[in-house]
Amino acid sequence: MENKSNKKIVVFTGAGISAESGIRTFRDADGFFTSAERLFASDSYHDASAAYLEAEALFAISREETRIRRARADEAIRQAEEAIDLANEAAIEADRIIEGGSR
Repeated sequence: MENKSNKKIVVFTGAGISAESGIRTFRDADGFFTSAERLFASDSYHDASAAYLEAEALFAISREETRIRRARADEAIRQAEEAIDLANEAAIEADRIIEGGSR
């Protein structure tokens, strides 16, 4: 039978708790530390590390290319805005000349 009113869990941990409960400890012969140590010393880890570093380098290049493209796009927008401003100023000046000439 489930008691749905209990919403909290208490976990007791510390040296020896896991071992006494039959759970592998961090430093057991087949524990995480030993497994990790074997993994990090293996060729497959080094191969995976090299692949990760290669992928990271490609992503860094991609990020830099994206940054450059954005900078170029920002510059093109700025130049277009300046051209629009100049065209507006030219139109205002042309209107002023036309209005002054018709008087």
